[in-house]
Amino acid sequence: MKDKKTIRQEMFAKWQILENKQVTNAGEAMCQKLAAEKDIMQASAIAVYMAFQKEINLKVFIEKMIGLGKKVFLPKHDEKKQKYILTQVKCLKTGLAKGKYGIWEPVSLEVPKQQIDYWFVPGVAFDKEGHRLGRGVGYYDRLLKDFSGQKIGVAYKWQMMDKLPIEEWDVKMDKIFFV
Repeated sequence: MKDKKTIRQEMFAKWQILENKQVTNAGEAMCQKLAAEKDIMQASAIAVYMAFQKEINLKVFIEKMIGLGKKVFLPKHDEKKQKYILTQVKCLKTGLAKGKYGIWEPVSLEVPKQQIDYWFVPGVAFDKEGHRLGRGVGYYDRLLKDFSGQKIGVAYKWQMMDKLPIEEWDVKMDKIFFV
């Protein structure tokens, strides 16, 4: 089995060759796929991410959920605590500012994770058992470790692998949606 560093290098190389049209199409397809899920659409609160680089963009889905009156939460880097926290966003046009790493983050305050039904999580790679390989810093593993709702990985088909190397702190996804 390949080690995490090698898998990350291979996946980042694949991301580099993605054309903007492929990224746009994948984002549109994923947003449609999520919106077609009855259970997800009935949720009262979700946590998502703002796409970084060529991650699958869920902006249309986020806007739809906000428009339906759902509570939508995003990670935000807390400089004082030196970790990511979860905050609510009510409007993507006025409720975000560029944060650490240049990722758009909410300007609001931290909220409890227990309010959330589904958490949509990006990753570098996923496997058939629901394991996720992130960027190697552990931000999502720390955010998700005591989260009791459904954890859903969001990925391109080529990010799916048979088996990933895992560590005791790696948080497993309940389901993975891919396009």
